Amino acid sequence: MILDVPLPGLAGWDQSPFAKLVPKMADGLRASGVKKVATGIIKGSPHYVVQDQPDAVAELIERHAAIAR
Repeated sequence: MILDVPLPGLAGWDQSPFAKLVPKMADGLRASGVKKVATGIIKGSPHYVVQDQPDAVAELIERHAAIAR
């Protein structure tokens, strides 16, 4: 199955153990047929990315949604 919808994978803190897993998860998604996986870190959000940096998350969603058009 191929999924052609943009899918961002994020971490909120570059020193987080999760930040090291995001690229590996993206590789697994790509291997499973997800074509448009992007990874990144939204700095200044050590707990919950959406709660800590809502504007940055909204901007990222808008940017990736534009890719799908």
